[in-house]
Amino acid sequence: MRIEDVEQRREAQEKEAESISQEVKEHQERVSQLEQSVQQLQEAASSVESDELNQALQEAQQARQDTERRVGELRQERDELLKENEQLTQQVQQSLEKKQQAQQMTNQMLEGFRSNRDGSDMANPAIQRMGQALEKDKQRSDQALQSLNEARQRLENVGL
Repeated sequence: MRIEDVEQRREAQEKEAESISQEVKEHQERVSQLEQSVQQLQEAASSVESDELNQALQEAQQARQDTERRVGELRQERDELLKENEQLTQQVQQSLEKKQQAQQMTNQMLEGFRSNRDGSDMANPAIQRMGQALEKDKQRSDQALQSLNEARQRLENVGL
């Protein structure tokens, strides 16, 4: 997986986390309001028996259950995003480890060419460019890991 793909997915995760967080907040406010309504309706129903009042109470209780169900679905979505984030993090870490190994081999080759000056000057610039490219990729991978960690923290902090 390319670093650009990881970054795009991380951005999508952050947007989804923000959306989930906002929706959870709205649902929590709705649950609170519905609980107050249910309590008021129950108090009214206890003093006055009315089919309309009982119907309103049932509808309010159903709305509260629907809202709680949606919060559960949001929790599941968040958990799936966290799992995906974990997988992406592992992929980037594995890629970073391979790049570090390749850079070590490149450094060893450069050292070998430096100690052996018989015609190796032609390969030396190519190896240096390879080392520079590996270093740049490692930096991008480190940034991707940091971004994934930040996205994971936002997902974990969704108020569920």
